[in-house]
Amino acid sequence: MKVIYFTNAGSRKKNEDSLLVQEELFTSVSFEKFQVKEIKNKNDLIFAVADGIGGRPAGEIASSITLQTIKRYNHYIFEEKYQQLLEKIFINLINYQKKEPDLEGMGTTISLLAIRNNTGYIFHVGDSRIYTWKDSSFELLTRDHSHVQELVEKGFLKHEDINQHPMRNYLKSAITTNIDIHKLEFQSNKINTENKNFFLCSDGIWELIPDKKLKQILTKEQELEKKAEKIIHKSFELNPSDNFSFIMISNES
Repeated sequence: MKVIYFTNAGSRKKNEDSLLVQEELFTSVSFEKFQVKEIKNKNDLIFAVADGIGGRPAGEIASSITLQTIKRYNHYIFEEKYQQLLEKIFINLINYQKKEPDLEGMGTTISLLAIRNNTGYIFHVGDSRIYTWKDSSFELLTRDHSHVQELVEKGFLKHEDINQHPMRNYLKSAITTNIDIHKLEFQSNKINTENKNFFLCSDGIWELIPDKKLKQILTKEQELEKKAEKIIHKSFELNPSDNFSFIMISNES
């Protein structure tokens, strides 16, 4: 299994995105070049993108604490105890906020893929995304918890127009310190991961590169490194106004 990952502040002063690639946590950093990781043991793998919510204080702290908590309590994912995991995350965010009252309301999205024995466990809140591709097939596996997604589902907006909608950043669900964690809307499901590839990203990627273009890049017959280079080049070319991050996973035999 080959994994390529990248995170960058874009045109912003700080990077509020965080990445979890197995045991490695990356937060408040900007890469100049994509990173490559080869994984021989394909069991009990965890990959996640967390996007600290812009417009709220300390998004980078919220995304980092969330991924630190997931790293520590990752057994909850394989046991499908997502509510218990959310409670752990919430407690850690609140405890940090008690020491820093000015950070009230800090929050993050989370899109996570865990793999055990060719079974994938998806845990998702917000509008970061997880895609899968194999050969010419390409599919979005997560549902945005956003107002524009609701417009799409009600037939008022086409999915391909989400990127340009002025309310695309308005979330209906995110992990924040001022919500009732027991009423939080989240997505959790299991999938078959055998011989499939995956692309996890923050909204800084999909707002710049529409699904049609992402499909074209990811399904093209070329090395994973070339696909990563193309996505990074395309993102910079479009002058990113947000942080942008991704994890690309090649799981084909």
